[in-house]
Amino acid sequence: MVSKNCLIFLLCFAASYITNSQTQPYTGEYSSSHRTDDTDNPRIDNTLTLNPNGTFLFHFYRKINDKTPEENWYAKGKWAVEKKNHLFFYINRDTDLDEKYTLNFSKTKARYVSASPRRISGNSINPSLIFYSSEISWVKGMKLYKKE
Repeated sequence: MVSKNCLIFLLCFAASYITNSQTQPYTGEYSSSHRTDDTDNPRIDNTLTLNPNGTFLFHFYRKINDKTPEENWYAKGKWAVEKKNHLFFYINRDTDLDEKYTLNFSKTKARYVSASPRRISGNSINPSLIFYSSEISWVKGMKLYKKE
């Protein structure tokens, strides 16, 4: 007969394992950079970090030309796997929004894209996130590539 303490330990271990395994392939840093060869050299960088504990940090950087100031926008909050390969972002207005973190990622959703384990072709697919829903207009359609 299994002791009560052993049973509690096994249940806690299983819950921890399941939670960690659901977020493991998605965690890491994702980014995109847009630059042109124009004389003004406009630049846009996006960076998203998905932490294993279910939190995220987002940074948007833009420098259009030498005449305009650089822009930095930030967001932080929580993320979760809504269904397989679909991530949902949300924030707590009381703790996640302040003078620095002004972007509200609530109701933002992204799809995780990676190569199928059954894929046999030699072409590699860099894992990425494609944002398909957001109340922030420029986030919708954004594609960020996972750094390896």
